[in-house]
Amino acid sequence: MIKNLSEMENLEPFVDAARAANFVCCSRKHLLNLARSGQVPAYPFGGGSRKSWLFRLSELAAFVLQSRRKGSKMGAGRSSETETK
Repeated sequence: MIKNLSEMENLEPFVDAARAANFVCCSRKHLLNLARSGQVPAYPFGGGSRKSWLFRLSELAAFVLQSRRKGSKMGAGRSSETETK
């Protein structure tokens, strides 16, 4: 539980799937599939069948490092789509 404003300021913000996918070098679609299957740390937002997914970059970084140690190819689903900001 957050007890004061300074603790709240130290919280890491969530990012959307496009930014998270760019961070881990895979397609947005691939990252969403991993999130839906529970393979990456992600937070569903909204109700109904069409949820939005939110991510924390620090959790994704830890996941990628752990996956590489295990020899997993998390970015294997990268497509040729380019995301511009």
